[in-house]
Amino acid sequence: MVLQTQDVKVTAFRTPHPPIVDNFAYKFETPDGTIVFSSDTAYNPKLAEFAKGADVLVHEALYLPAVDRLVLKTKNSATLKKHLLDSHTSTEDVGRIAAQAGVKVLVLSHFVPGDDPEVTDDDWTRDVKKNFSGRIIVAKDLMQLALPV
Repeated sequence: MVLQTQDVKVTAFRTPHPPIVDNFAYKFETPDGTIVFSSDTAYNPKLAEFAKGADVLVHEALYLPAVDRLVLKTKNSATLKKHLLDSHTSTEDVGRIAAQAGVKVLVLSHFVPGDDPEVTDDDWTRDVKKNFSGRIIVAKDLMQLALPV
């Protein structure tokens, strides 16, 4: 537990993001609902346990075809690709986490790579839907969501 008041209980859960060791997901439990933020993380099935039953899961997402395009333009392509794959969660695996957690709404955020103009919202959600049939929101800068979503 990180914080507890009358209005919110915040708990943290260590997530893998090599080479960073102190990397955490956070759960915010309020009278209005529960939200879990994944933070940067490699695929971690234990995150589904941490997020079990949350109203909203905000999870980072890595879109593999865009990573492949990115590394074609990069001098240190093998090193970069290895880091991205070791430290982030593919869209298909994000769907697995959301389904196993049984969340009501999945919000995709912290897109890897985040600056590929060819990637559409449908690209971000396509592989998520292989495993998760709930509501999916592709986050945008400054987007606001209110519970219940």
